[in-house]
Amino acid sequence: MVKLSRFIAVALVSFATATAGADPPTVMVLPFSGAIGPATAEFVTRGLERADKEGAQLVVLQIDTPGGLDTSMRVIIKAILASRVPVAVFVGPSGARAASAGTYILYASHIAAMAPGTNLGAATPIQIGMPSPSSPQQPPASDKEKEKDKAKAGEESHGSQDTLTRKQVHDASAYIRGLAQMRGRNAEWGERAVREAVSLSADEALAQHVIDLSARDVTDLVAKLDGRKVTTSAGERSLATSGAVVVTLAPDWKSQFLAIITDPSVALILMMLGVYGLFFEFSNPGWVLPGVVGGICLLVGLFALQMLPVNYAGLGLILLGITFFIAEAFVPSYGSLGVGGVIAFAIGAVMLIDTDDRGLRLRYRRLRAPSASASNRHGERGAYRQRGRDARRRTNRGLGPDPQRELACVQRASAQARAARARDGAQRPGVDRRARHRDPHRRLIMAFGLGFIVFLIIVVALLLFAAFKVMREYERAVVFTLGRFTGVKGPGLIILVPVLQQMVRVDLRTVVMDIPPQDVITRDNVSVKVDAVVYFRVVDPAKSVIQVAKFLAATSYLAQTTLRAILGKHALDELLSDREKLNLAIQQVLDQQTDAWGIKVSTVEIKQVDLNESMVRAIARQAEAERERRAKIIHAEGEQQASEKLLQAAQMLAQQPQAMQLRYLQTLGNIAGDKSSTIVFPVPLEFLSAIGLKPEGK
Repeated sequence: MVKLSRFIAVALVSFATATAGADPPTVMVLPFSGAIGPATAEFVTRGLERADKEGAQLVVLQIDTPGGLDTSMRVIIKAILASRVPVAVFVGPSGARAASAGTYILYASHIAAMAPGTNLGAATPIQIGMPSPSSPQQPPASDKEKEKDKAKAGEESHGSQDTLTRKQVHDASAYIRGLAQMRGRNAEWGERAVREAVSLSADEALAQHVIDLSARDVTDLVAKLDGRKVTTSAGERSLATSGAVVVTLAPDWKSQFLAIITDPSVALILMMLGVYGLFFEFSNPGWVLPGVVGGICLLVGLFALQMLPVNYAGLGLILLGITFFIAEAFVPSYGSLGVGGVIAFAIGAVMLIDTDDRGLRLRYRRLRAPSASASNRHGERGAYRQRGRDARRRTNRGLGPDPQRELACVQRASAQARAARARDGAQRPGVDRRARHRDPHRRLIMAFGLGFIVFLIIVVALLLFAAFKVMREYERAVVFTLGRFTGVKGPGLIILVPVLQQMVRVDLRTVVMDIPPQDVITRDNVSVKVDAVVYFRVVDPAKSVIQVAKFLAATSYLAQTTLRAILGKHALDELLSDREKLNLAIQQVLDQQTDAWGIKVSTVEIKQVDLNESMVRAIARQAEAERERRAKIIHAEGEQQASEKLLQAAQMLAQQPQAMQLRYLQTLGNIAGDKSSTIVFPVPLEFLSAIGLKPEGK
């Protein structure tokens, strides 16, 4: 008899324990509102997968949407069609709507329900972007032409649509018709919603067999669905929602953030900012900020329009952020590259990291002090376990327990445990029960460990990038180790020890430096402006870095002072005429003074000498006077030479009188040759002597 009592007690305790361990049925609610985009599709897909893993009886999609992207809508519909858990789409609360893409999702669901005061429809597909320009107005037509237009109104309405629009409308009509035929709903009205953009209220939708039932809220819907049979991808299932625990899995902060940035209106703005930002950056290289904003906005916009998968978009943003971090060390961006890198890295990490992984997510509730209710629940569970252990101990000792009393205690403890689990699930929706007893410190350590590994990889990549440098053929690297000069390296690949070694890059090519115009007072007190050009190059990179702070600026200032000093020692005429001599003098002085800096000055050329107006006029008058002087001297020298020749001719004629007679006859011949009326009476000189007249000179 004792053995029989013992067997009955053990059997009752085991049955009660199994009953206490069975979870009540669960109904998971996935609410979302706003435009449907990639974030919404990801949230719904993950929710359906989670409901399947946890064995939920039903998933309720509580929607309030004006529509959204076609690609995101089709992702949600595919997930619903492939779900083994029945999915009920509930348009609520009152005042909500399931327009455009929401209508397709409602048609694809296993159960369609709406709250009073809601509506659906207007499912015509439209293009995202700016509205197309209206067609030009036609001139007024006559009465006969108007009658012809009325007769052909239907044909012209179809002909006015472009081919792309017709293709989209036909495709959407066939899609919603297929969904309606699959679920046994009103396919004719679905096509009208696509082609004519019509809408229905909740009562009208129920009357026209567009939805299955109407409910005030989710609780009323769950109560009405008890016992209903639906067909899923796993076969026919009968819903047992009576007494089920309703668990609301609200979108987490990641889904809400992605839903904001992937809104179609925001996506269009992001795409415009991305395109214009890159355009301004390429048009004006060096602005940096437009390129940073454009790159981030373009990647986020491509993800928002679902042209880029979430994993690739997140990876691209992380790589873009790392690129910005590296460029910040070499490009003077005033912090824009660093801030842009932080933003890009943060958004990419939000997209890429899967927050549904329990091992990689912090449990902030576990980190806080346990509440009184949690303590009570743990106390109840502990009491229940202790009662079971005591009953088994007494049974094993043969004390003959009272089966009635033990069964009542076990049932009471089981009820308390079920109530505690139900309250725990309602207060903490979406929590995996299998993960409750895991160590929170282990998850915290894993999260910090993963973050440290990512940080370590980034640091190592930055250090490796900073360690390897490439020097061109005309470049040298002046290396400092812990602040001390250790040598000159290059050209080619050089390796530096990060943090311990720094380098200064020096260019060995010839530098052409333009000396600005200098005010110079010459030795003869004439004020002029003189500019020149200096050609020099670095021959000793170490001296150019160590001996002088900025050798370019130092050489420029030294060339200016040397130019004024050398030209001030010469007169204006020398400055204008002896430039080669002055260039050589300036070059020698500069080369000697810059030799200590490791710089070789090869050439100095005076470009231009500017004089004031008064000095220009004075030089012009001087040149004119000089030309007049030379003209007078040349004229006087000509007169002198002519008189000397005439004197020689007279002396020769005096020595030969016959030559004078010949000259006389030649003169008569010349006069006779001229066509003139001159009369000449030749008189011999002897005749003059006979009458007592003597020629002059005798």
